[in-house]
Amino acid sequence: MPRKPKPKNELSAGQRAALYLEAQEEKLRSMNADGESVGAITEEKTPLKKKVQKPKPESALVRVDMSMITPRINALHGMCNGPVSYGSNLSGLFREMKIPYVRNTCSDGEVSKYAFDISRIFKDKDADDGDPASYDFSYTDKYIIGIYNCGAECIYRFGESDKDAAWALSDPEKWVRVCIRIIKHYNEYWANGFAFGIKIFDICPTGSFSSIDDKANLFALYERAAREIKLVSEEYLVGGMSFDGCLDRAREFLRFCANKNVPIDFISVTAMSDSVLDVCDDCQKLTSLILNLGLTSTYIMVSEWNYLKSPIEKPSPKTVIKNESGEYSKECKVIFDAQKSIEGAAFCSSLLLALAGMERVKYACYFDAQPMISPFCGISDRYGNPQKPYFAFSAYSKIAGVGDGVLAISQQNPDMQHSGVWASAMTIDGKYKIMISSFDGAPFVDLRLENIPDNLYTADIYMSDGVKNMELCDSVSLAGSKKRLLLSVSKYGYLQIEMY
Repeated sequence: MPRKPKPKNELSAGQRAALYLEAQEEKLRSMNADGESVGAITEEKTPLKKKVQKPKPESALVRVDMSMITPRINALHGMCNGPVSYGSNLSGLFREMKIPYVRNTCSDGEVSKYAFDISRIFKDKDADDGDPASYDFSYTDKYIIGIYNCGAECIYRFGESDKDAAWALSDPEKWVRVCIRIIKHYNEYWANGFAFGIKIFDICPTGSFSSIDDKANLFALYERAAREIKLVSEEYLVGGMSFDGCLDRAREFLRFCANKNVPIDFISVTAMSDSVLDVCDDCQKLTSLILNLGLTSTYIMVSEWNYLKSPIEKPSPKTVIKNESGEYSKECKVIFDAQKSIEGAAFCSSLLLALAGMERVKYACYFDAQPMISPFCGISDRYGNPQKPYFAFSAYSKIAGVGDGVLAISQQNPDMQHSGVWASAMTIDGKYKIMISSFDGAPFVDLRLENIPDNLYTADIYMSDGVKNMELCDSVSLAGSKKRLLLSVSKYGYLQIEMY
């Protein structure tokens, strides 16, 4: 069969060239980041093409297979600071939330010149580091006593809150010896001390890693400290350096430890964010690097995290924006109000559930639990009254660190955005609990319960939203080996389902 002749191009080469140039000029106009005309053929501006956003599904599918028992959910509801701090004592709230551990950072702020900082405890760097009189434990003692009195453990951070690592780098041997003396004070009765048995030590010589250029000496300081602490006891866990958004340097640090076989039980990173997915993505990148480097015993500590919704460039927890009179700006008020709202609570519950599904994330500490010191304290107001995030932590405490995990999968259509819904489940003493959280999520949850045990008859549904605080909303009868529940959930809110 003869081929059809190609259609004849009726345009000359010159005409085709003119069309090509016109198309290129149009393309240049659309590529300008400021929307200004580059080709200047016409005064009319060509709007930038916006990235097409995938639609969010109307409902999120959550499957819970009660026959699939998994490792228990990690207790990730730790705190930065507290329960005792300047002007407040949140010990009662800590016990109710079952806080598993507390990490010290920016403790007491300027009131006590940051109680746990090395420069606060060992004030004169030229003093004799072997003499107990060179140390001032008056502030730190009462805080650590408060931690253990409420049933939590201490994650001890060695470093500075808002200063650089100048004196630590100038005399690393002495700085490490001071750290060892502090350990002995709290674990071996040194200097009229205690036997708390603190085991987790986060080595963070500087208040902000991103401000340090001398990373080679900083890494060497970590190596010296980690090896010396392990010599005191192999059971001690060491890590660092609370990287504040510096994933590239975190990668360098992990490679340094892997290449030199430096002890690193965990890498600590901060996560002040408004996106659950972004935090999880960073943790997943670190997880991949940890495994690729063969650091099979290294875990991740999210050392400082909170919800940071901001209409302006996001401030760090240590350098928030203030106006000329030293007061927090209106933009910062938006941040702090959101942290105490149901929006902030939904971020807390969603991030906790999301991180609970990541095996490598072993510790996480919410910043902050000092209501009179830090505006970032979202769990209570200045007078110790619980705010919305308190109920999120309390709900998570009922499924984390106890019993056995149950397979709970939150799925989304690959052709759509993430549903904004996360879930986890556990079982203990024949009872099952499921926690589902929505952060800017789908309005409905399609919950499918599979392989329900014969001895379960009722599901009580508790809810938190803008009005309710984990209140019983409904009781549903369970029947058969498979059950499907269509649950309505607010855009920012969370549910807990108890089956018995």
